[in-house]
Amino acid sequence: MKLFKTPEEKEENRKELWGKKEKNYVDKVGSFPCPDDTHPLFTIKVTKEKVGVCYYCSKVFIYKEANDGD
Repeated sequence: MKLFKTPEEKEENRKELWGKKEKNYVDKVGSFPCPDDTHPLFTIKVTKEKVGVCYYCSKVFIYKEANDGD
């Protein structure tokens, strides 16, 4: 039985988990409540440098300027 993962295995696992996350793009930085009403109210804070993540539903909120084109 293997107790520890190699750095490569950790990176692969991190990428897999990130791919499974529900990502929402927002065009403004700031704080706002998570729009998911199936759990208690939770405030999300999004900045240009950091994504916001809901503690309850794990939705990810990413700042993206409206004119990015992607």
